[in-house]
Amino acid sequence: MAVAAADKPGLSVIIPALNEAACLDATLSCLQPMRKRGHEVIVVDGGSYDATVQLAERSAERVIHSRRGRARQMNAGAQEAAGDILWFLHADTRAPEHADQLILTALASGEHQWGRFDVELAAGGPL
Repeated sequence: MAVAAADKPGLSVIIPALNEAACLDATLSCLQPMRKRGHEVIVVDGGSYDATVQLAERSAERVIHSRRGRARQMNAGAQEAAGDILWFLHADTRAPEHADQLILTALASGEHQWGRFDVELAAGGPL
């Protein structure tokens, strides 16, 4: 399936972040193959005081700044997005290798009204 015209991404992956340096690099690393396939990654920083912005600048098309608050940050990312499809992702999420293709295929089929991926928690805890 073709992703999009060369000048316009098919997916805009929007990641709201606040002091996510400990996990953001791994998340952005998972998205690099999708960037090579023509999708964009936008990190929306809510005022981090760690290395979140510096990490994001190395691995995302754009890093924008917004007032703190997940909804505000998501809205700011959506306003900047160039893709036809918006995919909001938590900063600590590891996307499946071909998540972009799964999303595009599901949307093209017209059968799905929503979707999800199975997740695995990296850190141990009470759950």
